[in-house]
Amino acid sequence: MKNLLITLTIGVLLLTGATCIMLLSNYTPQSKATDSASTEQPTSEEAAVDRNGNRLIQDNEIWYTSYDGKKIEFGNYNGDNKIISNIYENGIGILTFEESVVNVYRYMFSDCTKLETIVLPKSVTNIENYAFIGCTYLNDIDMPISVNKIGKGAFENCRSLTSITIPNGVSKIVSETFNGCISLQTFHGKYASNDGRYLIIGEELVAFALAGLTEYVIPDGATKIGEYAFSGCVNLTSITIPNSVTEIGEYAFSGCDSLQASRLQMVKLRLVNMHLQSVPS
Repeated sequence: MKNLLITLTIGVLLLTGATCIMLLSNYTPQSKATDSASTEQPTSEEAAVDRNGNRLIQDNEIWYTSYDGKKIEFGNYNGDNKIISNIYENGIGILTFEESVVNVYRYMFSDCTKLETIVLPKSVTNIENYAFIGCTYLNDIDMPISVNKIGKGAFENCRSLTSITIPNGVSKIVSETFNGCISLQTFHGKYASNDGRYLIIGEELVAFALAGLTEYVIPDGATKIGEYAFSGCVNLTSITIPNSVTEIGEYAFSGCDSLQASRLQMVKLRLVNMHLQSVPS
């Protein structure tokens, strides 16, 4: 009887031990998980989706859509950051690069006439000259707050662009940036005027949203109208320039075929460098 009792006791202990091992193998301590979440950075897999499970753009990606729902070939790209894949699935194109995208290179998307929308990652700081020139179907671009420079002619002849938001980090917008954007109606964000019709940096009016206007009165405050600022305003017949303006840059009104020189209302205007090429006299 004594031996039988010992045998039963050992059997119970073994069974209990096996059960404990099985339970521990499927258990994650709650305290450890909580501490880990508060002190450790999320993994790349966790960082790739938001709280709703939607995939997020990564720093080495540029997302886009095309008007025909097909992949776009970017033949003008010659940057140092190599493109390793270009796929188009579920209505979204994803360009993947070897490294984080810092520069949208010169002519990178030039003449991509099927490009409709584009999303840049938060790593981008510089949109170089003519990066999107000739993207005639581009109607929306999502620029991150990290962008600090938009180059010359970057969006030139983006004829379907109706509005654009300038990120707060931008410190420089050079001439011709929005030249030929004939559908542009509104600027938002940094440097935008109260009515959203122009960008003013310091006291220089550098770009004008020309769509739908035949007359315009520039409010007081600007002292200079920059190069190409009103270029291509083909329907503009009259513009009032305030007393504060003392300088007009080259080609500021080039291509304004409906604008008569006699209708340029400039009161007490002292021009240092006035070039109104192609404006009929």
